[in-house]
Amino acid sequence: MARVLQVVTELVVGGASLTMLDFAEDLASEHELVIAHGRLEDPGNAAARRARRRFPTYELPRLARPLEPRDDLLATRSFVALCRHVRPDVIHSHSSKAGFIARLGALPGADIRFHTVHGWGHTPVDPAQRRELLIGAERLAALRTTKLIAVSAEVREEGLALRIGRADQYAVIGAPVDMRPHVSYFDFDCARAEARAQLRLPQDAEVIGWVGRFSAQKDPDALVAVLGALLARRHNAYAVLIGDGPERATVEGRLASEIAERRVSLIGVRDDVRALLPAFDALLHTSRWEGHPRVVREALAERVPVVTARVAGTDVVAADPRLGAEVEPGDTAAYCAALESILDAPSRCAPIDPHALAPLRATAAEPYRLMRELYAGALARA
Repeated sequence: MARVLQVVTELVVGGASLTMLDFAEDLASEHELVIAHGRLEDPGNAAARRARRRFPTYELPRLARPLEPRDDLLATRSFVALCRHVRPDVIHSHSSKAGFIARLGALPGADIRFHTVHGWGHTPVDPAQRRELLIGAERLAALRTTKLIAVSAEVREEGLALRIGRADQYAVIGAPVDMRPHVSYFDFDCARAEARAQLRLPQDAEVIGWVGRFSAQKDPDALVAVLGALLARRHNAYAVLIGDGPERATVEGRLASEIAERRVSLIGVRDDVRALLPAFDALLHTSRWEGHPRVVREALAERVPVVTARVAGTDVVAADPRLGAEVEPGDTAAYCAALESILDAPSRCAPIDPHALAPLRATAAEPYRLMRELYAGALARA
């Protein structure tokens, strides 16, 4: 049994943290797991509670997303001290800042260093100087990495194109998502009625859902434009937006009239997203870039079709037209057309035919198997 130190920058209800916890819980039957994370703005969030219930957890208060040289140095020192205390055999980092600090700060003895790339730290909207700095940091950290675990083939290809690591350092392991519905396939109507009652939605309405972080990545301009156009044309249509983030106030302001009419609801971060998804006829997933968006598969698991931007990790939707549609990022007309094609055809609205989901359900456990094999192989060679 190995002692594994898992490190994440932000222990919040988001893709990196939830994926880390899913794998940690699966690995706990074979290894001793410890969780380290950065500064907690909300210690009571669902991901933090889940981690504390199951694992020893340590907060590194200086570890945070922004690039702050003094804080980053102090965070590295704290991480080194934690390694002396925990004495891990394996360090497995998630997210860019934690990944850099964990790999550069690893002490001798922790010779197995995994880093999961949920999405590269640089983005298309970064200034050139910041982008080059972040890419350079990833190249440096890759020199001290046993395996770079990309959550999608697109993430791996981008890393190789940028000369981050060697081809033989990469493994592609997607985020594990439980493809069993929150309720039985036979109880979808009851789940929908309950979810719509909780959200105070008319039971006969057309409902578009959106789940994510209000940030530049999630393309709030497209989100506002699509909802504005769709609700203007369809007088029985409503929208529910789940999440929080720096652009939330802007979105609220631009949809003020629809919110005043109670046709758009922003309900913040929720612990019960899976239970609310059956309220939707379709999920809208606006995004400019991704790694492997969990919410797309979570919606499909709840039998809700998805209209998504064609970005990394969303190709699952293209496998069967019953699952939804992919459009080019930012193409608001295409988003609207795809959503209306679903709303206009009752057979394409939720609930999705279970037979369309059979291939996804059959392979849902594959990421767990791949991760266990990766650990076993690395430890056998150590």
